[in-house]
Amino acid sequence: MKRIIALALTIVLCISSLSACDLSALIGGTGSVCQHRDADDNSLCDKCGESYSDGKDIEDDPDPTPCQHRDADDNSLCDKCGESYSDGKDIEDDPDPTPCQHRDADDNSLCDKCGEAYVDGKDTEDDPDPTPCQHRDADDNSFCDKCGDSYSDGKDTEDEHQHSFLKQSIDAEHLASAADCKNAAKYYYYCECGENGTETFTYGEPLPHRFTIEIIDAEHLASAADCKNAAKYYYSCVCGEIGSEVFAYGEPTEHSFTEQNLDIKYLKSIATTELAAVYYYSCICGEKGENTFTV
Repeated sequence: MKRIIALALTIVLCISSLSACDLSALIGGTGSVCQHRDADDNSLCDKCGESYSDGKDIEDDPDPTPCQHRDADDNSLCDKCGESYSDGKDIEDDPDPTPCQHRDADDNSLCDKCGEAYVDGKDTEDDPDPTPCQHRDADDNSFCDKCGDSYSDGKDTEDEHQHSFLKQSIDAEHLASAADCKNAAKYYYYCECGENGTETFTYGEPLPHRFTIEIIDAEHLASAADCKNAAKYYYSCVCGEIGSEVFAYGEPTEHSFTEQNLDIKYLKSIATTELAAVYYYSCICGEKGENTFTV
């Protein structure tokens, strides 16, 4: 009797530990069918994962179960429910990547979901639910930057950028005027976009004078020409400054025998009781002429 009671208690304990599915299997001989549930509207059973939809939206569900997001195709959208999501890893790291089901409703040859190059082979007018391209023309070429359609946003690129000419740079690109002997070099202020302004700033010092210019006029005359030397003039700088170095110009002049010099070297004949002394005229340079005068 004690054995029978002990066996009965053992059977009760075993039965109490079995699940409903185990009991059904014991009684009916087959496993129970999953009572599918699709609270997150992803067309997959939340319990067993099979393809299934309960035909109602999440807002009608009294107890929605949030989708366990998965982004195997790296398109930043959940592969199950389509919500924006990324699992933070690349496809090559994913053991079972699910390729994106491409869609190109706006005919821009890019997938509307993942952005990859793709075309569905039909025009927008043939698409039952076309999504128009959100045109953008940042480069002002009157074509959409995304789909290539003719489009302009009605503003120029320069309207999007307000110049601020505050930068300084000492280079040929921003040079306004080179330094000379009166002025330092001048450079344009420029904007961070590279465009030069109209205002300038000076840098450095004026250059030293270079007295290389030859000008023949009275202002630059150092000494007039005579019978031994050509005229001499001062070199000048391009700025007009006159230097101290001179250059010769032209030829010496002809002798002018107008000087009456009584030096013995100019004596032609001495005076006598009947005739006066005769001397040759001379040039200012000392050269003796042929004409004579008497004293």
